[in-house]
Amino acid sequence: MPSIRRDVTLLVCATLAALPASGEAPAETPPTATGTPSITARSLRAEASWRGLGDLYWEGAAWTARGEALRGETPAEAVPAFEEALRCWRAAGAAREEADALVAIGTLLNNLSRNRDALGRFEEARALARDLSAPDLEARALNGVGESRAQMFEAEAAFDAFTELLALCRRTGDAAGEIEALGNLGYVYLQLGDYLEAARLFERALEPARRHGQRSFEATLLNNLGETLARGGDLEAARPHFEEALALRPEGAPQRAYAMVNLGSVYRQTGDARRAIGLFEGALASFRAAGNRWGEAVALDQLGWASLSLGEPDRAYAFHMQALPLHETLNDPLYLVPSLYGAAQAELKRGRPDQALALSERAYTTIEAGRDRVLSRRLRTTLLAPWRLIYEGHVDALMAVHRARSDTALVERAFEVGERARARSLLELLADASGPGGDGPPQDMAQPLTMAELRARALDDDTVVVAYLLGDDRGHVWALSRDTVVAHELPPRAQIAGLARRAQELLAARPGRGQPESAAAEAQDVLAELGRVLLSPVAPQLGTRRVAIVADGPLHHVPFAALPDPAHPGVPLMVEHEVVSLPSVSTLALLREAASRRAPPSRTVAVFADPVFDAGDERVRPGRRQPAASTEPTPRRSLHLTSSVRDVDGDSQSGLGRLPFTRREALDILELAGKGGARRALDFDANLAAVRAPDLADFRFVHFATHGLLNNARPEASGLVLSLADREGRARDGFLSVEEILKLRWRADLVTLSGCRTGLGRSVSGEGVVGLTRAFMVAGVPRVVASLWSVDDSATAELMKRFYGEMLGPARRTPAAALRAAQLEMRKTRAWSAPYYWAAFQLQGDWR
Repeated sequence: MPSIRRDVTLLVCATLAALPASGEAPAETPPTATGTPSITARSLRAEASWRGLGDLYWEGAAWTARGEALRGETPAEAVPAFEEALRCWRAAGAAREEADALVAIGTLLNNLSRNRDALGRFEEARALARDLSAPDLEARALNGVGESRAQMFEAEAAFDAFTELLALCRRTGDAAGEIEALGNLGYVYLQLGDYLEAARLFERALEPARRHGQRSFEATLLNNLGETLARGGDLEAARPHFEEALALRPEGAPQRAYAMVNLGSVYRQTGDARRAIGLFEGALASFRAAGNRWGEAVALDQLGWASLSLGEPDRAYAFHMQALPLHETLNDPLYLVPSLYGAAQAELKRGRPDQALALSERAYTTIEAGRDRVLSRRLRTTLLAPWRLIYEGHVDALMAVHRARSDTALVERAFEVGERARARSLLELLADASGPGGDGPPQDMAQPLTMAELRARALDDDTVVVAYLLGDDRGHVWALSRDTVVAHELPPRAQIAGLARRAQELLAARPGRGQPESAAAEAQDVLAELGRVLLSPVAPQLGTRRVAIVADGPLHHVPFAALPDPAHPGVPLMVEHEVVSLPSVSTLALLREAASRRAPPSRTVAVFADPVFDAGDERVRPGRRQPAASTEPTPRRSLHLTSSVRDVDGDSQSGLGRLPFTRREALDILELAGKGGARRALDFDANLAAVRAPDLADFRFVHFATHGLLNNARPEASGLVLSLADREGRARDGFLSVEEILKLRWRADLVTLSGCRTGLGRSVSGEGVVGLTRAFMVAGVPRVVASLWSVDDSATAELMKRFYGEMLGPARRTPAAALRAAQLEMRKTRAWSAPYYWAAFQLQGDWR
């Protein structure tokens, strides 16, 4: 009897020794000519022998060997083997081995897209690992929990799991686990559309993965980094990452098919659909052989989109409809969305708009429900970005049916869908701003409004809303008033974006300073074409009414007030119309609701201007001055400042020169306001402590005349620069970041940001521009005046003097009317007549 036990023990050990190391792909080991038994056959002999001996421990080892042998090529068959091993380990009281089996089963179930079942196994394993005080095993289980959650689109739960995993690995000194945790956190951000943060985490993990020779994980990181670049629009930069990832995946490796899909997707999007189809077909065969239903569905959807790009909508529809039932087996509705969207687009090309609408409606409602599963506002901000196509596709389908039926209700419904694609997180932040029992709007107003609600709460007889939604194939523009709505089709996004970029470049160039004589004529031509595309379709609806622009994508950088009026060629729109901008119409209603619940401010204006940016400033006490490049330690909070200045100028403080005209600007405003209700914060007094003062909330107007810095990589690090030194030349924190502005609670009617490019920010698909303007709206300010480009300091001072004169003088105009009046006066003045001097500033928010 002992000899039998010894023989089987050696057989199990030999079986396990023949398996590849953890994380490697199975080696190709065909049977030899002499007929040496396969690993699977040897494990079956061992399992039968140990069962005969009644030894559960070694029977479990034999089942484990069989599972390991099967998991590479036939993972679906490996699951029952590990389940048998689990049964043996439990009966034998081998808790460590039981947990190992649970992790193995969970990993296989995830690969088979049975994520909910996998999650249960990982959670069981984690509980056992904690009882055993086995941090290495807990880390593996926690990683599985995060992967299951991520694959089920439960992004917040996945984020929490991977964050906990990262902390655990750091506590235990598990370098490899830390690398994997960083990469998986990056995947969560990738899934949510936060491409900058995802790329940062992938790159951070890639170097140590290479250093430690973790080829499999290196390939995963390269693949994810490529996908990040591709989703961010840089397909050419993504291609080499995918090619390198594919080269690292050996033939037969389960992950090789994913690399083929991603590389094929780049080929498809760069116009080489035939080459892409070859990769998709190879991936499809691999996924089917492995029983990977989710991968099979992904490959089918990619084949559908490639077929559509080749002008074969019938084949495209067939591929997507094959993918749909596969997605339906995965127990998560969000998996259905790509197939539904693709099939809807194919139906539109086939000339079947009603069928397209039914499919796109399912995709749209699924996305809306999926958004509510992400609790974090920060994560919600980016969730809509990768799904923006679904909203565009649903609008396309609604408008296609409208063209067939001439049904105004469909136009209204399309506008409502477009409204849901805009500024959703801003709405939620505004609703949350006051907290429980506060003076802000009720929580139920965090949802975009219906057409009837918009007309009742936001519109008036003197205003027409002109709203845009741009798409890859076509865009749409609506003109909405209290009693009518019309819609028109626009050219593709790329065509409009090119015009918008060129217009902004030409307008932002200071006249006469190195500009060719032809620049002015080109600017007029580009503005005329942009006006023709954007405004001419809705010209009959404009009349003489106020125009409230709801921009989209590149249109956020367009000064609509300077575009030619379609009714008066060559005359800027603002000559006959008051022009304002809105993040969305629902946002306007929420801003008004919040303002109506607060006591009005009792004081007039607080002005922050001409701050002291460094210890070398002449205003620092004699004997205390230091060179501008001070070696004083940077205050912790000013790390945002260093990052933002470097983002703009490439150096830590080279771009922060004194702004002498802001002093004149401030003094003019203070003189208009009078001494009684004004606060003067100049020089050293223009500091962060003054902004934080509770009584600042009691001012009607708050004016900042200082540097505004834009950090595209990290929008929360954008902000305004106040005094960075005190009277003794000591460094002080003087950076008012977006992050801090969001925490303010003001009752101001207006904030004016007269610094450079203060109206810009990072563009997030589905949200618009995220930056200073929106931060002040969340702080309670219903309207903000900011600039789209850097304007001459003296021209800005002159414009602001006239602007405040219209509000504080005898006319007592509203901010929107006052800005228009000031711009008209500037335009009539020969020295300031070019749009460069007056068109950069626009009012965003409530026009009342």
